[in-house]
Amino acid sequence: MSSIHKTPFVNAKALPDVQYAGGPYFTVEGNKYLFPFVFKNGELDLQYINGFTADYVATPQGTTANEEGGLVRRLGGINLVQSLGSKFKKYIESVTWVDTTGGVTYTAKHAKVYKPGLITKVQQLSDQNLPNDINPIESYISTDKAPDSDFAVNITGYGSTYVFEKPLVVVVDATGTSPIVSLGKRYITFYTSWDN
Repeated sequence: MSSIHKTPFVNAKALPDVQYAGGPYFTVEGNKYLFPFVFKNGELDLQYINGFTADYVATPQGTTANEEGGLVRRLGGINLVQSLGSKFKKYIESVTWVDTTGGVTYTAKHAKVYKPGLITKVQQLSDQNLPNDINPIESYISTDKAPDSDFAVNITGYGSTYVFEKPLVVVVDATGTSPIVSLGKRYITFYTSWDN
């Protein structure tokens, strides 16, 4: 008599996936969080939670040599962004942008999707017990506090939001801030940098 040893098929993509993601971030009271995006029926919008308010008008932060990103857990799903929600439009149209190719500062109106982006749902992880640098010097962290449940960040919605798998390009009508002149169309690209 022989026995058959069965090994169930496991889809590697279905397993929890922890990765380093760089933005877009905002800062409130010294804490850096990913933008609180929500997605429904092809529309990407913002939530006013965790210190992100209708009055937030700073440009999105990314990661530079002086600004670390953070770890996220991929929750899955790839979604196509076809339109912008009212709060996301309001944010885009409230910020003073800097054209990175010419240094011109401008305000935006009539924001709409130019090139649809792909987003995926993630959960931000607490950096209290995990590294916030893609290349940490040490391979351990010692603190006086236990990690939050499953390392999740302790904020509304357990830090779940959306980040970009493929950049989203938004087209706007731009008006220069000094001097105040029409600049025509400008294209704002929202993206997430990854460690892979």
